Amino acid sequence: MIQTGQFITFQLRPVSHIYFSFLQKIGQRLLAFLIEVIPVMCFYILFGVRLIPAEPFWALISLILGFILSFLIRYTIGTLAFWFVKTAGISRAVVVLTSICSGAFLPLNLYPYGFQKFLFFLPFQFVSYVPVRVFIGKYELAGISMPIPHIVFIQAVMVIVMFLFNRILWYFGIKRFTGVGA
Repeated sequence: MIQTGQFITFQLRPVSHIYFSFLQKIGQRLLAFLIEVIPVMCFYILFGVRLIPAEPFWALISLILGFILSFLIRYTIGTLAFWFVKTAGISRAVVVLTSICSGAFLPLNLYPYGFQKFLFFLPFQFVSYVPVRVFIGKYELAGISMPIPHIVFIQAVMVIVMFLFNRILWYFGIKRFTGVGA
């Protein structure tokens, strides 16, 4: 949108672009929920599989925080468009990196121990691995075990850190932005 000039119309609106994009993403995920999750749930009900989280409250909170963090990571990559002509390559690379480092392809506890320690300090585990482990009711990575409320708290802190990082990047990017023809 920055390269095509469509971004300037969002700057004139009374709603911040990040909130507009976030609500748009919620709408997309709700539609995906109807299309993807409900048929799968019908399959589970048909075959008697019970998917009940160990701690439903924490599982819901962790799932929401994972969604927000995933959004913030991708939005931050989009914010790089203030500095780069094309961000599609960076975006694809980050999606692959996030998928590998979040446990979307393979559970993180199956990676080598040294790599697990490295992944423990990155934000990516909080996108997929942590919500799944909270759903199961037991968190462990790189030999570190934590109670569910503690890991969800750390996940919330990571969301706040990512949000602040994005806002700082946005601040400096918007200072560079010049739009014409509004």
